[in-house]
Amino acid sequence: MILSSLTIIAEAPLITALKSIDQWLFLKINAVWTNSFFDAVVPFWRDPYTWGPLYLFLVAFMLLNFGWKSWTWIVFLLLTFTITDQLSSHFIKYWVNRPRPCQDDILMPYVRELLGRCPGNPSFPSSHATNHFGLAFFIYFTLKPYIKKMGLLLFLLGSYY
Repeated sequence: MILSSLTIIAEAPLITALKSIDQWLFLKINAVWTNSFFDAVVPFWRDPYTWGPLYLFLVAFMLLNFGWKSWTWIVFLLLTFTITDQLSSHFIKYWVNRPRPCQDDILMPYVRELLGRCPGNPSFPSSHATNHFGLAFFIYFTLKPYIKKMGLLLFLLGSYY
């Protein structure tokens, strides 16, 4: 019963229209609205090692300001990262099963692979975005009295991906 309902939803005109818009937008961004500056910056921006210093700074900030009391916060920060990563990478991606453009028969000839590779897993949701947004949510709501509105910048990082 559930599978037949999902099949009906998947074949709905709205889903077909969304897929067409998604393909059109991908082709515009990937082939027409290109920019050599962003072609150079985005691979660096999405590299997980780029953001390591930020998160190390936050851990150091916590340790310097709260001492041993911050260990609970650090454990829950790591737990938040683990949960968002595992849910996005191992559950939601395979449940939605949306192919990456470099795996899609229609889009494959038009893909510019800036990283020189095509990951084998599905594309949705972005694990980078899920992880950063989950950490932004955790950091903002646990440190809100200390970082005030500056913490909202963390959500820009998460939404960029």
